[in-house]
Amino acid sequence: MAADFILGHSYNRRRDIHARFGGQRQSGIVTPSNSPIVFLFTGRGTRHGYADEWSADGTFRYFGEGQMGDMTLTKGNKAIANHAADGKDSLLFEMLGKGQVRFRGPFNCAGVSCGGWGTCSSQEFSMASTIFCSNPSGRAELG
Repeated sequence: MAADFILGHSYNRRRDIHARFGGQRQSGIVTPSNSPIVFLFTGRGTRHGYADEWSADGTFRYFGEGQMGDMTLTKGNKAIANHAADGKDSLLFEMLGKGQVRFRGPFNCAGVSCGGWGTCSSQEFSMASTIFCSNPSGRAELG
């Protein structure tokens, strides 16, 4: 499925992704019911407490769903964690604004962690759970 998208190419999220594959239009984690894909969107969530980033070891830290209370391995978080076992591709897109997104490549979930926060409880604007993703084809820098 990743072959349908060109690394570094910009797409219209609504027309090129949702019209074709379906899925939640407002979420950063999109799980179309009729396609073997999990779409991940990054880059515009800081005002909601999401601070996705590259780690020094080359993995991409993707902050999971949930702004308040304990994060759980359900819904989109579970879809990311289990994408390989479920036979689904996990595709990362960077949000550019005005409905445009840039394809950053296929990623594999390399684990789920509470990081250095100690608990998986979060408060508004402070996410606690991180999903670590690795890019099997090499690091695709954001920005």
